[in-house]
Amino acid sequence: MRSLSALSTRAKLGVGFGLVGILIIVLAVFAWRELGNVGQELAAQNTVRTTQLERLYELRESLAQTGLAARNAYIFPDVNDARRELALLDKHKARYLAQLQALEPLFVGNADFAKMRDGLLQMAQELNRPRRYRDAGQLTEYGSFLVNECSPLRRQNVLDIDRVITTVQQYVADGTAHAQESIATAKTTIVVVTLAAVALSVLIGSAITAHLLRQLGGEPVEVNRIASAIASGDLTVDVAVRPNDDASVMHAIREMQASLQNIVAQVRGGTDMIATASS
Repeated sequence: MRSLSALSTRAKLGVGFGLVGILIIVLAVFAWRELGNVGQELAAQNTVRTTQLERLYELRESLAQTGLAARNAYIFPDVNDARRELALLDKHKARYLAQLQALEPLFVGNADFAKMRDGLLQMAQELNRPRRYRDAGQLTEYGSFLVNECSPLRRQNVLDIDRVITTVQQYVADGTAHAQESIATAKTTIVVVTLAAVALSVLIGSAITAHLLRQLGGEPVEVNRIASAIASGDLTVDVAVRPNDDASVMHAIREMQASLQNIVAQVRGGTDMIATASS
């Protein structure tokens, strides 16, 4: 505190507002860092959506289309129509297998995905049978296959896909919630640091004002009025000095006033003596 008191007013102002500046810089750095973290979190969630969820949705849709194509190939009496449906079946099967292959590196070690993959690969093998049945004219066997084997396996496939989708959706939801928590934390911290900066500014301003008033010994307007009155020759103006004040400008003015009054009194005394001697 003594070393701080020994500083000049300019230095004290520099220290005070330097502290405020440091707080503002800390606030800016924190806000920038938090915004960066939130941006990375949201980018990660967006990547999961595009690389996992959208592919899972497309995989599920392609699987559903294979079911429609297999059913249509069974019920269409025209051979050419049935073959077109079987071609669609192969097309949609190739699509879901491609999505499955793209997803596999993203789910290494995931038991739910492994179960889903095994079921879909089994379905891919089973979907070779509709063409054999149709080409051989074995419609009874074809119908039995659709009802007793294909449909139950497809339902299980859908359940397995939905389980993986739910897991990924939960991961995305958790990441989004974490990003929202980070935003809320950043907002709170920014408000707290801003209030601290404002409070520090007020505190520094009050301290500097009190310091200046102690140095002056009164309000600047009052000090100026008294100094102007004495400079104009009014040595009777009241100079109010605070108790225990022996170092302020007001104290110096009062000392100067007393000294001038003493000088004037001495001059008047000398003048009176000269006048008496002359008479």
